[in-house]
Amino acid sequence: MVISSATRRAGATKAAPRPHDLLRIDANTLISDDSATPQEWVSHCLSRTPWVVVRWSPAGNELVAVGVRGDDRVQRFAAWVPLSAINQILSPEDLVGHIDGIDPNFAVAEAAKSARDLFKTFGLTWGVTGSVGFTLATGFNAIHSASDLDLVVRVSAETVIGEREWKHISTSLASLPCRVDARISALIGEISLNEYVAAASEPVLVRTAEGPKLISDPLGAR
Repeated sequence: MVISSATRRAGATKAAPRPHDLLRIDANTLISDDSATPQEWVSHCLSRTPWVVVRWSPAGNELVAVGVRGDDRVQRFAAWVPLSAINQILSPEDLVGHIDGIDPNFAVAEAAKSARDLFKTFGLTWGVTGSVGFTLATGFNAIHSASDLDLVVRVSAETVIGEREWKHISTSLASLPCRVDARISALIGEISLNEYVAAASEPVLVRTAEGPKLISDPLGAR
């Protein structure tokens, strides 16, 4: 399944892509680090599916930090692309409306639908990432029988979710028919839901644009 161009966000050259956004790019504009030479699989995958994912990393000079996804789990290549090379952007939230199109033979299909109901109950904005997000965005199937469901939950200063609710969400996701890796994206950075729930009063590792930081009560819910 491929999401039609009408549902894709346009004007990407002026946008500020966020981590986990999927970008359709001009493949020949990929910029690699001097110490990292692209392997043959990078060119092959980009020629077939010219999509990359925005990663957590500082960038500047009109460049966006991205990762190329290969066919194998270990095939990941970090690079940069100019903002001007971005043709389309799809956020994880853009893909939620299309999860009914996931092949029902995969456990992630049922898990994604259950997650949708759960987050709707709490009024939370969320989206799919990882192999499910890549498949929905590009039409190239990256899902297999043992695929995880990777997702991100967006919160803001107006989000009223307490520690008890986060624990309930974590427990509910753990009961789904596949492994779920949920991350909370806040103004301060990104936190693993399971790590946040397990940390109690201890500092939590937060992924930020400046690098990982240990922060006490990053969501202000304790």
